[in-house]
Amino acid sequence: MNLASIDVGTNSTRLLITCFKKDIFIPLIREMEITRLGKGIRETGNISNESAELTVNTLTRYKSLINKFNAGRFKAVGTSALRRAKNSSDFINQVFDKTGIKIEIISGEKEAEYSFNGAVRSLVASDKIIIPEKLLVVDIGGGSSEFIFGRKDFKFFKIKSIDTGCVSTTENFLKSDPPAADEIMFLRSSIKEKLKKELVNCFKNNNDEFVILGLAGTISSLAGISIGLKKYEMEKLNYLTLDLNRITEIFDMLCGLNLEQRKKIPGLDPKRADVIIAGIAIVLEVMTYFKKNEIIVSENDILDGIVYSLVNF
Repeated sequence: MNLASIDVGTNSTRLLITCFKKDIFIPLIREMEITRLGKGIRETGNISNESAELTVNTLTRYKSLINKFNAGRFKAVGTSALRRAKNSSDFINQVFDKTGIKIEIISGEKEAEYSFNGAVRSLVASDKIIIPEKLLVVDIGGGSSEFIFGRKDFKFFKIKSIDTGCVSTTENFLKSDPPAADEIMFLRSSIKEKLKKELVNCFKNNNDEFVILGLAGTISSLAGISIGLKKYEMEKLNYLTLDLNRITEIFDMLCGLNLEQRKKIPGLDPKRADVIIAGIAIVLEVMTYFKKNEIIVSENDILDGIVYSLVNF
């Protein structure tokens, strides 16, 4: 049986089609398009016509792939941008009318739950690394970031979603190209204060023995840049360990480049070059907050978690 999941996010719209057979999930196709559904929402409160059209065109193509692979079950979810936009219902109706895809707007907590299950179940099944009893899954999106603290038996203790992501943070703080030193300082200071305020009552004991699994485009880009990956290959990035010093080196290098220069960096999708600095700033502040020198890359994420929710196994 083939299954499919769609994540309509603030920065990108993504698709996973998987074959489920004898309790094993075999990925058939993963697709990602930068659609920027959340662009400009902070100023206008609405999804722009340009972003809506690009996303609808992408979803039309995804529906064709779902039909081509005969996916008997599929689910599409919308996250931060659709939670915030005043015209979300109009956009959802437009998508359904043109594609037949019904998008479910999920809460930040539900988004976090899907992300945790997608990352941790896939990690356990892979048997690629030795997994400690406890894990913190951090999903850095375009408009929000999710934090899920749980165990390798897929049970979680705490879930927190905060409205800090690479797109929203870029729009709020970075105006110069390349960004000015005071912009970077204010950016990192603001993220630091946000984490302290939002996470203080959720994750009190930062010295627990756990590893951080990092999800989504910023983390994938960091991994790709770190190894100079010229073409995306999931197996080369999945479960790669990034240390704080290396991430800081990449951050400092990117901060010294303008947008056109960043677009030419191997391992970085040119369409993500304008938001990557803010995204990495979030990663650095998260690692500092939790006093961790390493973060493990997971290319399995919310898409996998949505697929897992479609079956009982």
